[in-house]
Amino acid sequence: MHAREWISPSVGLYVIQQLVENFSENKNLLQNFDWVVMPMINADGYEYTRADTKNRMWRKTRKPYNKCFGVDPNRNFDFKFGYAGTSAKECDDTFKGPNPFSEPETAVLRDVLKSYKGRISFYLTLHSHGAYLIYPWGYDMN
Repeated sequence: MHAREWISPSVGLYVIQQLVENFSENKNLLQNFDWVVMPMINADGYEYTRADTKNRMWRKTRKPYNKCFGVDPNRNFDFKFGYAGTSAKECDDTFKGPNPFSEPETAVLRDVLKSYKGRISFYLTLHSHGAYLIYPWGYDMN
């Protein structure tokens, strides 16, 4: 989701490749589970970081908000919206947005996940910027 995490989409594509090209090794996983892999959630932010090296650490989406651009997509969900670790300031890296799912990127992810309601066994979002494995709910350290 974060634009600056360039390796994450490649990891998602690698997962798809391994599942498809190694069917016999993954037969149990493929026959017993439906897989939904969305390797690119924040395409505009991702392209922005790659187009110019001075934007390399950009993490947000690119929708304009007054003088600033974008929302941190991790902080744009409805559960604990605006909780600790978010910002209401549009220029901050952790700007949560005006309301949950205000960004097309998070809205489409929500809609895809809702279409699988009752069928989801596991959800993982890929991040590469820190050495973290973050479980829901990542809004708090406790």
